[in-house]
Parts: sequence; C-alpha cells; structure tokens
Amino acid sequence: MPISRRTFLKGIGASALMSQVGWATASTAVSDYRALVCIYFNGGNDGFNTLVPTDDTHYQEYANIRKHLAIPQANLLTTSLSGRDRAGNTVELGLHPSMEGLKALCDRGYVTGLLNCGVLKRPMTVADHGAEPDMLFSHNSQTYEWLRGDAINKSLSSGWGSRLMAQLSQQSDIPPMYSFAGQSRLFRGPDKANSLSASGAQTITMRTFLKNRYIQTLDNERPDPFREHFRGIMRDSIYASQTVNGVISGAANATLAADSDNPLSLQLDATLKFINSRESLTQNRQIFFLNLGGFDTHANQVSSHEALLSQFSRAVKNFYDLLDEQGLSSKVTTVTLSDFGRRIIPNATGTDHGWGNNQFVISGAPMAGTTVGTWPSLVPGGEDDFSAGRLLPTTSVDQIGATLARWMGVAEPDLQAVFPNIANFTPKALPLFS
Repeated sequence: MPISRRTFLKGIGASALMSQVGWATASTAVSDYRALVCIYFNGGNDGFNTLVPTDDTHYQEYANIRKHLAIPQANLLTTSLSGRDRAGNTVELGLHPSMEGLKALCDRGYVTGLLNCGVLKRPMTVADHGAEPDMLFSHNSQTYEWLRGDAINKSLSSGWGSRLMAQLSQQSDIPPMYSFAGQSRLFRGPDKANSLSASGAQTITMRTFLKNRYIQTLDNERPDPFREHFRGIMRDSIYASQTVNGVISGAANATLAADSDNPLSLQLDATLKFINSRESLTQNRQIFFLNLGGFDTHANQVSSHEALLSQFSRAVKNFYDLLDEQGLSSKVTTVTLSDFGRRIIPNATGTDHGWGNNQFVISGAPMAGTTVGTWPSLVPGGEDDFSAGRLLPTTSVDQIGATLARWMGVAEPDLQAVFPNIANFTPKALPLFS
C-alpha cells in the first residue's frame, strides 16, 4: 500500500520542521475569509483591575476589597461596557487608565467583555470543593487547560486550535496556524503550527550556505523510493519555511512599526502581513497565537500592570486602525487569554494566583452586546468567593472557545469534536455575535 506523507511523518515522529507540508483538512467548507487572533497574557492577568466597575455601588464593593490596589474611581476610563450581577442589577464598567487605545475601540463598538471566566470541568458553586480543575493555581497546568480545551480528559494531547481547523475544509501548502510563542499547545495535533518570531520562521535554523547546498542535494536524482519520499518532505518543508520568511520580511506597517519597543506590536505587524498574504497562501481561515509576558504580578503590580496594559492597548488599537483602512475589521476577531485571574484580596504590593478573570473579544463583526457573563460578588466569603478571594468562574473557557469556533465556521454538531467537554455547559456557544 502506498505510504502517504502524513502517515510517514507520524511514523517517524515528525518535528515541527517536517510537519508543515501539504496541509489540508476536511469537514465544513468555508469560502469567505476570517481570522482569529489569540493574545495570551502570560502569568495571569489581573482582570479585575483591567475591567473595573464605575457605578457607585459596585465600585465601592471593589474598592473595599482591593484596598491599596484600587484604582481611583475618577481615574477609570468610562466606556459603554455594562453587565449584570447575580441579582440582575446593572454594572457599569470602565477600563484601567492606561488603556486609552482599547477605550477608542470600545467607542467604535468593537469590544465585548467576557466576565468572570476561567477553566472549569462543569458549572460549580463555592460548595463544590473537589470539582475544580487539577493543579488550579499552577501556571503551566492552567495554560495547558486553556489551550487544550478539555479540563477532564487528561489523555487528550491536542489543542483546540488544531481541532478547530480540522473541522474546516482548507487546502494550502502550509498550515494556516501561526504561533509567536514556540510550539503552542493550542496547535498541538497532526499538523503543527508555523513557529515564528516577529522577524521570521523559527523552524529552519541552518546557515544560508548550508541550506542552499542542502536544497541542491535534495534536488539531485536518487533512485531509492523511500529516500526520494523523504527528500520530497524535506524539500517542501524548506520551501514552506522560505514562504513564511518571505511574508515576514515584507515591508513593516508604519503604524505598528512606530511602536517598535512594544513586543505585541511587532507580533501584530507580522500577523497583519499574513492576513494580507491570505490569497497567495490560499488560506481563507487563519489562527494566530501571540504572547505578552510579565503578568505574574506578585509584587510592584501598580507600575508593571500599567505598562503591560498600555502595551496591549496601543498595539491592538493600531492593529484595528489598519484593519479598518483595509475593510477587514469585521473579518478579524481577537480574544485575550490568560493562565488565571488574581486573588481579589491583595498582598503587600501585588496579587497572588486566583481563578475567575475578565477577558476581551475585539472585532468589527456585529456584536450582540457589550459584555457576556455575570459580574461576580466581590464580597469576601460571598457566593463567588471560592477560597480566600479567589473568584469562582461562571463562564467556562470551553464556552468562549466554542463561540469563536462557531464564528470561524464550525457547524454546531461539530463543536464537541473541538471541545469534548462542551456538553457540560449551557449554552454551548455564548450570545457574543449578532
């Protein structure tokens, strides 16, 4: 029986270098263009000092528990974002003072807040101790669970980004999955993502003259069928890497390049280059994984958190300004992710590991509202306090991912193939897009 390239690669335990060849999936056919940009706040962002209540009642509850970390009410950036608490009362929400760029996107109607979300096995109450995810406050464990998309099945090794793309009918020479954080678990699967830095592909590290000699060797005639097959795989992989580097080496976008001290701006600049190369790459669906580190703010949180949120806010605003100019804002959805939230009760100058968190979805696509989920009680020992100021999430990462998968084109019956645990949550897909 003839051996396929994919079967051959699996048989030899292919590296990321070798897996970027002849990529194709087969399920739901999609013909329009959409891209999902995942921005990971590495270390555990303090989402309750990022998105903060501005109405008097809820702000006072916030200030009482945040103490010396509480942002003065008058300093918060006012927005149109609002949600509901458990009693159905309106919660008006503002942004950290350093996030003027995100406020501008809020004013355009591009931002939805995801309230009190996190990794869950199933819906819980604070009385359900023992039902929480394993290794709950571990950076590595909770990062894996976010990106794997199933907190129950520990034997599941693939990531939800890879499983999502496997549901969409695509044909391209290289996988339409791009990671700026190494071989991210988000894309773990039969076809690994392109591992990038903002300056080029990381999967080919040969010196140029050696690579050129190697290509020449691969192009030489060889009679052995096995060796011929192997040479073809390696040759295609090198050419794929050259294609990726060719995209990244294109002219920088001036708006993003001007913010060159901002690592997220550089990643978004490269992301935009791949979006603009979608036709030449024959990719009408793309997923990008970007990383901004430094959010493990156990100490000196006030200054470090301000700097990080400013970087994020500037970069994403500039990114959507450029997408607006090209008429692509409705085709690109950005979501923030993070290990976990921080404890609502601060320590001396920072915060320790928590659970429930607030995230953002940013898109020019029509949104159904300004927030999704329920604003939690911030009262110590209250109905959302799982343990010593660690908030119990009421919206799961599975629901967030399933909602994004539906927007990308995954059919409703196929959501469980992407998020095997989604049946434990209602609704499966959140009312995010209108």
